[in-house]
Amino acid sequence: MGKADADFITGYIKEREKQKKILVDTKKRAMKRYFYLLDKYIKFLGTAKHPIILGHLVCVGEIIGYSHKKIKADIKERLLRRRWKNES
Repeated sequence: MGKADADFITGYIKEREKQKKILVDTKKRAMKRYFYLLDKYIKFLGTAKHPIILGHLVCVGEIIGYSHKKIKADIKERLLRRRWKNES
């Protein structure tokens, strides 16, 4: 193996590490956005804005890797938590 091959492999490994870091950062931002939109969806439930927010929530959820079933379960959980909090 020559120096050129070693440099190529080193560059490839560094590039892969950089891409992995970008992916992790993107997922972290998407998680923050997901929970923000989830709270916003609950807040605007019953208004004309909630279908638009739901669309955004589904898109961000798909970036994270959540299924529609998981997103609906999260919404139900937040609604139950909100109802329980209001009753207390």
